[in-house]
Amino acid sequence: MEGHRYFDLIRWGIAVQTLNQKRLHGIKIEKKGNDFAYEKVECDTQDRLFPERYTIFPIPFSELQTNILCEQNDLWK
Repeated sequence: MEGHRYFDLIRWGIAVQTLNQKRLHGIKIEKKGNDFAYEKVECDTQDRLFPERYTIFPIPFSELQTNILCEQNDLWK
């Protein structure tokens, strides 16, 4: 998971405030002579939702059925 900003945001505990109600964008890079031109490109038409429960993985249903002592994370109930 090294080198992926998403997992850094999760580990640092700032994913919700950084990603919630934001629009995704990309960067268009063009070489012009010996230089590069960078242009921000909008990819979304609406804001994205990133609720707190996306910061942890749910326990798979098959595991919950296999082990009755296992309980689902509160955010995924």
